[in-house]
Amino acid sequence: MYVLIDMEWVTNRHGNHWPTQLAAIRVDEEWQTVDSFSVLFRPKDITFQKWDHMAFSGWTRDNFLNADSLYPALDAFEHWLQPEDILCWWHQEAYDLYIMFTKVAQIRDRASMVVFLSDYIYGFLAGQKGAVGSPYKICAARDIPTPEPAHCSINDVLAIQSLVQSIDFQQRNLQAPPKKWVKDTTALKGSPVFPLLYDTATQLLHHSDCELLPDNRYLPAYTSFKAPIRKRYKPCACCHDEFLDALWDRNQDSITRSDYNYVYSKQSKVFHTRNCSHVLLSFDIQGTVSYETCLKSGRRPCKHCKPVPIERKRISLPIKQNKPQKAENRNLNGEERKALGRFKRAKEERETAFKRGDLTEAERNTVMALSQPGLAFWASKGYSTFHTRNCSKITGLNQLRGFARYQDAVRAGYSPCRHCRPSPKQDVKFSIPITNKERHGETTDTLIQLCTQHCLPFEYDMRYFTLQTMAGKWRIDMSLRPVRLEHINLVTERGNTKKFHTQPRLFLSLKDTFDYIMRHDSKLIEEIVAKDNQSQELAMGEVRKARQWVAPSPRQFRLILLLSNPVIRKWYWEYPNSCQRKGVNKNGQRRSSKRVDGHARRSTRGPILF
Repeated sequence: MYVLIDMEWVTNRHGNHWPTQLAAIRVDEEWQTVDSFSVLFRPKDITFQKWDHMAFSGWTRDNFLNADSLYPALDAFEHWLQPEDILCWWHQEAYDLYIMFTKVAQIRDRASMVVFLSDYIYGFLAGQKGAVGSPYKICAARDIPTPEPAHCSINDVLAIQSLVQSIDFQQRNLQAPPKKWVKDTTALKGSPVFPLLYDTATQLLHHSDCELLPDNRYLPAYTSFKAPIRKRYKPCACCHDEFLDALWDRNQDSITRSDYNYVYSKQSKVFHTRNCSHVLLSFDIQGTVSYETCLKSGRRPCKHCKPVPIERKRISLPIKQNKPQKAENRNLNGEERKALGRFKRAKEERETAFKRGDLTEAERNTVMALSQPGLAFWASKGYSTFHTRNCSKITGLNQLRGFARYQDAVRAGYSPCRHCRPSPKQDVKFSIPITNKERHGETTDTLIQLCTQHCLPFEYDMRYFTLQTMAGKWRIDMSLRPVRLEHINLVTERGNTKKFHTQPRLFLSLKDTFDYIMRHDSKLIEEIVAKDNQSQELAMGEVRKARQWVAPSPRQFRLILLLSNPVIRKWYWEYPNSCQRKGVNKNGQRRSSKRVDGHARRSTRGPILF
């Protein structure tokens, strides 16, 4: 028996597919229902939970969350099938994905034969109005009632059943190869159904009753000018004015629905305003918001409409105020999930420890140090090793010092613990400050108000909010929760204006993000000012030292002149006793002639000191 089947699926941002619904009905020779099957699939993970996707139509969110997983759902369907069943899919794409899902679930496909109804239906309806498209589109062209909503698997199967019954499609047609069909519907000259015909020989578009059309030959037929305009057909004199009017209306509607301030044709070197009539007869209209963009593309302003620069409008984009997105609902990568987990554990540790209320000052400091979400390794003063958070050796230690990276602990002079064996793989790449908290109802206006209070320049678009301080340029990704922050240090990278680097911190609200920016740059500015003050003090010290300089004595001045000669200086350092034989001691004074044990007393080797 024949089985009408349909499957819906969803695709995540990585390009992976996952089924959402599957429905099938077993029919008799008259396409009447004999038996039915329907099942929902639970999403594999959070990346496939796109609840506004059409693949989730007809059911609630709880229905999918409480549904079966992939293996039991497909296994139940395979046991429902009978060996003699013939699966009737509408198109091949759904069947190919079904085979892929059965392989993923390691379930053997028990169906012996498969047919694709779209190929048979298109060939069966060739030459008629509404012969190509989805079952709903073909049914709408013939006023055939269909269930709602669309893209619900059981409704799609019922729509296919209503279609084959209404057009009197016999099951014996499925036993032969499908008829050849073309995407464009064809009709003869004088067709009452299709008002427009395209002559492929002359490459002109005509009215169906035009005298220039050939007789007894099927030509591509159209019900409106929409498709001929998209294909850029040339009109015959019989429909030339109507063709231009339709082109004018299409372009006017496209410009009205767009946000462009300036429009132009792709092949033209002239750009126009939105209301200019000189661009409304072009096939390919493009546009832009900025006047400077048009000039940079090499185009010149139109002499008729005379476009002038317009101040760019700023659009405030709220972040789903009705149902604010929670941090855990965002598609987090592995490092971000670890950061969120550390943040939650740190909160719980502090709340649990402080509830006791009998902590000493040392115990309190230990809890504060161990519950820092931005640290991965800890060491104690007086010990030579550092440990991970779960190491038993860290119990009872005081005066803890934390490190975010393995190399930071090694540079500080500590060696890894042999018990817990810390490694660089445990480095903290992202962290959420412990003081962060979720604030619902935040929008772009929140950041605009904060920047205005602090007199900071800012700009924003559909995704990023960019602001600039005295020490850096910051970019906030408004589409993500937790908030990811990017930065350019204008102090160390003065020539860099576009290459941002990602901050190792995530934030649960826009207010916390802005506060971090202000603290970061304020600290950086204070360090710069302190460094400048230190340099100024050193320079003043040199000045004061120069002012206190005293001229040497005549004897010292003569010695300085002698030693200024490199030959004499080398000789003096290599043969210091030669100078001493001249009667000069190490203090630059005359040597006494006293003798000890019959020998002249020698002074210490070395240079003459002043």
